[in-house]
Amino acid sequence: LGVAIILFPVRIHSTSCTWTAPSGDYYDLSGLTKDDYWLIQDQQENFKYYLNICKNAKPPKECTEAKVKASPALQVEAKSWQHICKELADIEVQTFNLLDPKDPQKGIEMTYGGGDKCGSTPREIRFHFICSPHFDQGPLQIFETKSSCHYNVTWASKFGCPQGVSYFNVTSSSSSWSLLGFFRVLMFGLMCYTIAGCAYLKYVNKDMPIGIGTCPNVEFWMASLDFCINCASASYEKMKAFWTGKQTSDPGFDSKFPMKKDVERPGSLDNPAVDDEDDDI
Repeated sequence: LGVAIILFPVRIHSTSCTWTAPSGDYYDLSGLTKDDYWLIQDQQENFKYYLNICKNAKPPKECTEAKVKASPALQVEAKSWQHICKELADIEVQTFNLLDPKDPQKGIEMTYGGGDKCGSTPREIRFHFICSPHFDQGPLQIFETKSSCHYNVTWASKFGCPQGVSYFNVTSSSSSWSLLGFFRVLMFGLMCYTIAGCAYLKYVNKDMPIGIGTCPNVEFWMASLDFCINCASASYEKMKAFWTGKQTSDPGFDSKFPMKKDVERPGSLDNPAVDDEDDDI
């Protein structure tokens, strides 16, 4: 029996929802697992797809009547009266890859293979999880490649974002993530600087009460904060004047650049003597 186990190992029912990329980034898709399924149709509405992540989809009536094997992805004909159900994948045949090996922040690709045969090729379905921290509405669209019976699902989700190394990546090929990574590193450095500085000052001056006075270079930070508040206030007033159409006047402008008074012209009403002289001539 022991020899049989060695020669014929037991196939483990894999439902892995986590993956660590070669870059060291960690992904967890368990938040997308449902008790039943995610339902989506193709653009032509010819088929309905019952999908699940890290767990087999609950089969609809059409699939239970056809006695189709459990699968994380099931396809049912929507327009045909037969409503043929097909098993698109086997949950035990699973692989992971990065959407872009140079930028883990773009997301990951999870593939389920081993589905019903399409000719001599087993069907497979690929989930493209696009990193989207603020969008998570389920699968967006699905496409089928008729030649190879492969299915591609586009899915924007926060669970497609990594948790790890590239969170502080400032050399990402994506400029937006590069800038975000820079500010993350900056804020992390300021936090460490403040904590370490406060601890050092408290260690040196043990009688100093714990408060804002224990922060390093507190005068500089207070002046910087005051400067930022003044700039924000001035910007707000400028924007307010722009949108309301009312220009705010600078009270110091008139004192700096006074307007010249009109020069009295000879013969004006304010100088009647000159006019009299002209009449005498």
